[in-house]
Amino acid sequence: MEITLADESKITENGTKVFGFSFGQSLEDTSFTLSGNWSITVGDNSYSVEVNETLEGNLSCEYLTSGSMDINKNGLEVTVDFGDGTCDDIATIIYPNGATEDVSIKD
Repeated sequence: MEITLADESKITENGTKVFGFSFGQSLEDTSFTLSGNWSITVGDNSYSVEVNETLEGNLSCEYLTSGSMDINKNGLEVTVDFGDGTCDDIATIIYPNGATEDVSIKD
């Protein structure tokens, strides 16, 4: 996909995203998943995402609850781990040197 903005700049995206949805008896039981890999180019910036462990969430939580993905921006790659299924706003960033940092994905 390629989008040309009013200022003639372009945004391009390609790759594969697989979205799954499973209906349950309640919001807590209704879940969704996202897997795949894709890249986006905006101006001089290039981003790529590769889902390592399927990203999962449910309709009772506004955050992803589990799974991990590698994100690369202009050659710098980090891994983002969304946790063990607990509904919280914390993701763990894993840097190339193995250092980790917990960050809030709220807002």
